[in-house]
Amino acid sequence: MRESRKKGKFGGFTCLRERGDPRRRSRTGRDLLFLLNPSLRHAAARVTPSWPITRAADLLAEQDGELAVTAGGIDLAFGPGSVRVVAVD
Repeated sequence: MRESRKKGKFGGFTCLRERGDPRRRSRTGRDLLFLLNPSLRHAAARVTPSWPITRAADLLAEQDGELAVTAGGIDLAFGPGSVRVVAVD
């Protein structure tokens, strides 16, 4: 299988996705979003997947990782060089 990546900018962080559906499934059946901030500055972004979501959790959070979902999206802040892995359903 040949992987094709498309690079786009969204609110200061970079998004890489494969051709077609960008979703990845976790072992629990939730969709996973992998979000990166490669810059050396703080960034804030609103992430709104192309599919409806009602619940989101940051899997790398040290404490309760539940995130507020408003209008089908989530608002996130990123530290310099940080990575976020968010499970949604």
